[in-house]
Amino acid sequence: MVKGDTGVFEAKSAPLPSDMYVYVFIVDGVKMLDPNNNIVVRDGSYIESRLMIPGERADLYDVKDVPHGVVSAVWYSLTRQQSA
Repeated sequence: MVKGDTGVFEAKSAPLPSDMYVYVFIVDGVKMLDPNNNIVVRDGSYIESRLMIPGERADLYDVKDVPHGVVSAVWYSLTRQQSA
């Protein structure tokens, strides 16, 4: 990353293929989330900022508005058979 005249850091890369990417900033050796990105990935003890590049691969992760089923809890009473 390069610090610009306004104090904002910039990074450039070649175009990335469609996918979900995670990243963090390391500031003075400490991992930091992107303060301008509230979309994160939480997995166990770590949290990282997330970047989605639209396209075929990212569609696998994207939330879709699809019909959903019903979840029900069904309780059955147990009956004991008595011996004759």
